Amino acid sequence: MIICADDFGLRPEHDDAILELARAGRISAVSVMLAMPRGAPCLAPALRELAAHLDVGLHLVLTAEGAPRSGAPRTLLVRNGGFCGLGELARRAYCGQIRLADAQAEIQAQIAAFQECFGRAPDHLDGHLHVQQLPVIRMAVAVTAAELCRQAPCYVRHAWLPLPEMLRGLRRRGGLKRAAIAGPAGPLRRLLLCRAVPANPGFFGVYDYRRWELFPRHFAQFLAEARRPNDIIMTHPGRNEPWRSLEFATLRDAEALRPNRFRHAAPA
Repeated sequence: MIICADDFGLRPEHDDAILELARAGRISAVSVMLAMPRGAPCLAPALRELAAHLDVGLHLVLTAEGAPRSGAPRTLLVRNGGFCGLGELARRAYCGQIRLADAQAEIQAQIAAFQECFGRAPDHLDGHLHVQQLPVIRMAVAVTAAELCRQAPCYVRHAWLPLPEMLRGLRRRGGLKRAAIAGPAGPLRRLLLCRAVPANPGFFGVYDYRRWELFPRHFAQFLAEARRPNDIIMTHPGRNEPWRSLEFATLRDAEALRPNRFRHAAPA
């Protein structure tokens, strides 16, 4: 399975924790946020040094935590020129108020920032707060990923789960949250299949962050369920914030943890 650390670029202390795990072989993928007020992560060179053993991808940011990279993605913005919050973004997406051209322009601008920072295209695309699964945005992601795949191997992360697996998960704490995140992933998965864009078959890592002290128990369950090589376990290790610190410690101390990179199928 793939263990991915999200939010590289959010804060320096989180970046340091992720780099420590990457050097120790405790994670096999990192998602980098480049549309942030602090700009490109200053630790990108250190991450580049680990690229031979790590998938380094783009964590698309389209919500208020970030700063737009494109000229004028008007239907993604609020009056002050920043991104709107997740709730408003979702409302606009489901009401058909986001222009495909705006979503594509912003995604391409963030990819260009990644290429400038790392000297190559991202190994994968995913979204902060799962924004890559929203209507219109998911079409922009699928089209853009298909273009990237013509140049180099690239995959897209989604949170889709088979219905029986989703229903079984409803009996657990956090099951409703997991189902709510997995639901919008189905249309994205179909768009990717139609364009022959590689994606993960299974997705794990969703739990109730309000009960962060239970993460070690959840992580053991994720490891037991993620049986296929390209199944992804999403994590958010860091420092200072208690829930991120516990995720970091759990990943650092887990026994016999040997995650793999995404395994692309051999060309026919």
